[in-house]
Amino acid sequence: MKTRNPTLDLIRVVSGLLVCGVHFFLYTGFYSEELTDGSMYLPIFVRTFMGMCVPMFVMLTGYLMNEKKLTKRYYSGIVKILVTYVLASVVGILYNNLYLKSGWSVKEAILKIFDFSAAQYGWYIEMYIGLLLLIPFLNLSYHGLNSRKKKLVLIVSLCLLTALPSFFNTFNFTISGWWVTPSVSNEYQALVPDYWVIIYPITYYFIGAYIKEYPPKLSKTKLFVILMIIINLLTVYNYYRCWHASYRTNIMTNWQSFQFVITTPFFFSLLSKIKLDNAPKAVKKVLAKLSDITLGTYLLSYIFDRTIYYDYFGKWVPTFLERFAYYPLLVLMIYILSAVSAFILSLISTPLTRFILFVIRKIGELISKIKNRKSGSDTQDAKVEEPVPAE
Repeated sequence: MKTRNPTLDLIRVVSGLLVCGVHFFLYTGFYSEELTDGSMYLPIFVRTFMGMCVPMFVMLTGYLMNEKKLTKRYYSGIVKILVTYVLASVVGILYNNLYLKSGWSVKEAILKIFDFSAAQYGWYIEMYIGLLLLIPFLNLSYHGLNSRKKKLVLIVSLCLLTALPSFFNTFNFTISGWWVTPSVSNEYQALVPDYWVIIYPITYYFIGAYIKEYPPKLSKTKLFVILMIIINLLTVYNYYRCWHASYRTNIMTNWQSFQFVITTPFFFSLLSKIKLDNAPKAVKKVLAKLSDITLGTYLLSYIFDRTIYYDYFGKWVPTFLERFAYYPLLVLMIYILSAVSAFILSLISTPLTRFILFVIRKIGELISKIKNRKSGSDTQDAKVEEPVPAE
């Protein structure tokens, strides 16, 4: 029996915390604050750090699943994800109709489940299901490369396609002083092709697979120092790009950004070097449970984001910088509330998933039996007596 690695549980839990951390900025007025002095340096530093959340999840997928092959058993793993998503969507529908008074009809609610908007953060499921369907084929292409150099060329090629545009395609060269104050224009000219930026999950997937096969040899201390230096440099860069404007949420700062392609591998590698094999059993058990319910935590966190930030905290604390003083407390509180809710949801989703898989297995067995009987019958029909030769 394969032993569970608590370090990987830690990575998934930390990634979940980063999600709650990055959502704080969405609901507290951060994106409307104009950068005119140094007071926003720490918030932008934290936002740059927290932006690694989704890349971390996808990189962990590549780290864990790069050996998966095309089998019937592999596809059964999608059932758990779909069950969690549908149940979280039902909770989201009830929240919207009962608390937010959205007035969705049954038809509208069902359609929202199918277009991944019933759960506010359902876009991740839409992306992740596609990635799961591709994984066996991605693995064939990755392991089909017979050298470290070739695999590195693959990753560099994907980075050029998905991340490079976030640096080179974000300036307007037609305006005067474009390099002094880039924020004066929201229109940019493309210097490199940007057609393939949407496949950034594949970039992170292969990076995760590469780190699994070729772990960095740098120590935890060196990785941490390098990561802090890079994030500080990126914070300065973001200040420069957004000076006399607000923090931009575009290709420059979204998940495909070169910023996270640079920082996430360092942070992932740092966490992967934290050994928890000798940690107390209680700690490993809590990490394992939090890890198992991470997807539900992610999907349900919108309810607490929306309620706490908009209906309570936002009314009590008027300005963003005042709100930011409560950042650690709020992020931790929302994560805990979301995790508790996800745990309750798992009490339904876990047995339901097992039941669905049981039904699928039985249907598969029944189909196999029918095929075998039909095959046996055809074989019997094919047996005819050889004609007796005429004398």
